[in-house]
Amino acid sequence: MKEGIHYGGDLTIMRPKRNIYGPFLAYAFRGPLKKAIYEIAQGDSIVHLSFENVKNIKLSFPGLTEQKKIADLLQIIDKRIEVQKKTIEDLKKLRESLCDMEFQPVSQPIYMEFRLGDLLREGSKSPVNPNDYKRISIKLNRGGLFYVTANKATKDTRPFYVRHTGEIIVGKQNFFNGSIAMVTSEFDNAVCSNAIMSFKPRNTINPLYLIEALSTPKFLKKVASLSNGTGQKELSEKDFLELIVRLPAKSIQDSFMNRINDLDSLIHRENKIKLSYFHLRNCLMATILK
Repeated sequence: MKEGIHYGGDLTIMRPKRNIYGPFLAYAFRGPLKKAIYEIAQGDSIVHLSFENVKNIKLSFPGLTEQKKIADLLQIIDKRIEVQKKTIEDLKKLRESLCDMEFQPVSQPIYMEFRLGDLLREGSKSPVNPNDYKRISIKLNRGGLFYVTANKATKDTRPFYVRHTGEIIVGKQNFFNGSIAMVTSEFDNAVCSNAIMSFKPRNTINPLYLIEALSTPKFLKKVASLSNGTGQKELSEKDFLELIVRLPAKSIQDSFMNRINDLDSLIHRENKIKLSYFHLRNCLMATILK
């Protein structure tokens, strides 16, 4: 939409004619024409699209005035989506800043050092048949839990254990990549293999506060040398329970997590709003652009 724009040789440039409004055509390429474009794109490892590929695609379109109205409406929604993304990004930065201030390594009399083995009890070590249960695993970067879907019965020979609501589970190989989460009621009575450690927190701590404390970049950097292995490094259960954390009184932990939980709820709500705008835009593109 601006003059004097320079572009690289790996871009295909098309100039609209015959009463085609450029933004309308761009939205058509992003929406209903996607499938047609996929079918004519060429290449194996690197897929190319040239004007020669594109020029014979057929497109039904309304008059120029109607095109402008449609494109302008979709642009308004896109701008609103960008505003929503910025709102979510700012809230996440605020959350990160609050955690940085809470867990910074300063000498404060209200914080005491604890060995994890004194705060956590090991989860069940009674092996079960994983094919009789739903199986769970942990996403990286504090992404939470998810169900492992498999079309066939698992042939994994490692032992599997049942996990319950309130347990903290930790990936042995990916703890330093944010593989830690608490089992919620949604995942109660599911199983995971012994590649994932499980612990029951004692009543003297807020388990969510502990997870936040164990997930800070400074803490992970300090304990990264404890991982074992030459290729895929792994943290043993024994070494994990020997880790030292600094925690305040449980009342302070609870108060901090109340603020973080409120912020997480707000981020979740703003994400739902963002997704609703995406859905609205996609529905409009599917029904209006044909």
